[in-house]
Amino acid sequence: IWLNNDTYVLNEIRLQIIIYYGLNQYTTYSNMDSINEELESAQKLYKKLGCYVINVSHRSIEETAALIMHHLGIED
Repeated sequence: IWLNNDTYVLNEIRLQIIIYYGLNQYTTYSNMDSINEELESAQKLYKKLGCYVINVSHRSIEETAALIMHHLGIED
């Protein structure tokens, strides 16, 4: 099981981290093209490995956990 995110959400998270640590906002870490390349590369790997992928962009931790448990056949 792999967790994935949307480009814009991941960019916003990374920008907040950069701001928190007082770092330069204009790096490859927060660059949209770089993030897109990262996510595309990860998606290819997930597909190659046959992974169950959950996009967590707009999901709570609880909702994500429930999806994982359901996928694993673990019920409450």
